[in-house]
Amino acid sequence: MAPFPDTLCAMSDNPYTNDYAVGDGVTVEERTSALAITSLVLSLTCCLSPLGLLLGIISLVTIGGSGGRVKGSGLAIAAIVIGIVCSALLGFVGFGAYQANVLGAQVGFGAADNVLGSLEQDDFDAVRGRFVAPLDQVSDEALVAYRAAYEDAYGNYQSTPSTIFESLPLYGQLGQTMQNYQTGGQNLIPIPTTFDGGVVLVVAYIDQSAAPTTGPSGAPDLVLRDFAVVMPDGSELLLSEVAEAVEAGEWTGVIESIDPDAMIDEAEGMVDDVMEGITDEAQPAESEEP
Repeated sequence: MAPFPDTLCAMSDNPYTNDYAVGDGVTVEERTSALAITSLVLSLTCCLSPLGLLLGIISLVTIGGSGGRVKGSGLAIAAIVIGIVCSALLGFVGFGAYQANVLGAQVGFGAADNVLGSLEQDDFDAVRGRFVAPLDQVSDEALVAYRAAYEDAYGNYQSTPSTIFESLPLYGQLGQTMQNYQTGGQNLIPIPTTFDGGVVLVVAYIDQSAAPTTGPSGAPDLVLRDFAVVMPDGSELLLSEVAEAVEAGEWTGVIESIDPDAMIDEAEGMVDDVMEGITDEAQPAESEEP
């Protein structure tokens, strides 16, 4: 058998890139960034143009770092320009750029902040309210198991960026992890999120068939179909998969125990302490004998 030609290159370890690296005489077909396409579509939608601006910036940064394997910078630039213009129309013209910066972060990053922040506060109803079926009915036990799993890897949730500009250096820290989401689908938002253990990539999967609701800040609240925290080995800790495993009794990860009896006993003890204090105050002081 004749030896392989020198122009043939080894397969890439990255499943999101082309099968073969570029070598002499070997042409690799470029892929158009799905994120860039999504950003342009959202920028053309007036109420979601700040989100299109955010995704346009993200896709432009990651396209530049793809080494030519991903194209679509023109789409990303168009999304940024249109996003700025449309976002300016949503607010005061003089503060259009500022509104786009802040509102884009509220819309894009608010999903992660709401889900993770509500989990930290045991506000499970608020978590369920961000999802469509079946996760709108996810059990408290599954949510506790999910929180315990990512906290075991990264510690407690801290924050998401408050502005788009604040997110740019955080995206830079994520490196190759961000590259894996360039062609991973159109209905997701990769979000740099700070935990005790550092900056972690969180992915919000959007249900585009559901109309966004209006959040407390006035910014649109995106409706989600799933939610993931990217683990140290690159795998996704998906809320839907954890919920299915918990409901089936097959969850083998870390889980915090919920003991309703202990909570009731603690509450009863607090009531007893209060009643005892009231009784002591109501009793008259004993008179001293002469």
